[in-house]
Amino acid sequence: MQFSGDLKNRQQSFKEPRVTQAQTIFALSTVTGRAALAVLRLSGPETDAVLAKLGVDKLPPLRQASVRTIHHPETGALLDHLFFHPNTAPF
Repeated sequence: MQFSGDLKNRQQSFKEPRVTQAQTIFALSTVTGRAALAVLRLSGPETDAVLAKLGVDKLPPLRQASVRTIHHPETGALLDHLFFHPNTAPF
């Protein structure tokens, strides 16, 4: 099998953008339309503040799963239920 072009340059173009530890990210981890539940990865220094705006006022202890509800920050309308599993390191 032959590859056209420089493989190293092609690999560089497919790398994910670098995220610094100072950024807060929300990343969808499931394929849209392929799963019954969506898995979101939340990380960064503002995660707690964002969850508080969504109505999650009491966070569970680390490595303990729990269910919370999230609400629209302006109207207070129920948006969804959240299965929450906080962790200190990526897995």
